[in-house]
Amino acid sequence: GAYNEVTFTLTGAATNDLILLGLPTSVPTGCVFDARVSSSNVVAVRMLNVDNKNHTQNAATYRITAIGY
Repeated sequence: GAYNEVTFTLTGAATNDLILLGLPTSVPTGCVFDARVSSSNVVAVRMLNVDNKNHTQNAATYRITAIGY
């Protein structure tokens, strides 16, 4: 399916860090979320549409934690 990606600044995040993504209580059914460090201090959060229906994720609070190795 299609996906949408949004990036956020997360000071100290480094390539190969483990990212923990805390989702809001309401997310669209049929969507899967993941996150990764796309470059130093930047985390990309993706919403993958697995059922190919029209979905919109409203503004919400996400918890993003980077764990370095």
